[in-house]
Amino acid sequence: SRATTPPNRTDTSPTSSAAAVNASTPLLVTYARGASVALTEMATTCTHLDEIGDVTPSGTGCADCLAAGSHDWVHLRVCQTCGHVGCCDSSPGKHATAHYHAVGHPIIRSYEPGEDWYWCNADELMFELEGAPPAPSHP
Repeated sequence: SRATTPPNRTDTSPTSSAAAVNASTPLLVTYARGASVALTEMATTCTHLDEIGDVTPSGTGCADCLAAGSHDWVHLRVCQTCGHVGCCDSSPGKHATAHYHAVGHPIIRSYEPGEDWYWCNADELMFELEGAPPAPSHP
């Protein structure tokens, strides 16, 4: 099967065109600081990788829960566009998803110790980036 390469990624195969690559061909994602990482095969359909930035988490807890005086989140997620920390969909507030619906930033990353996965809300896709820097985690 063939997959379309989003404009921010480069095919690593010297014989493939940049417009269409084999789904098993590794793709590279280049971060703002110039580091490149290979994209694992399971994430080749995410079309928003260019929105992953070098972000700093906005805090050590869900920003919206804390603003409301609550600490009842289950797990935390970090927006990969702006760094907003929100709680997961198992939490009463579901603030990470609410942030996506409010501002349109599609990709979040787990803010839990030992977890390195990403979730694209727009493409409804969980993935990991091979070679990505370790995910930050809350204290």
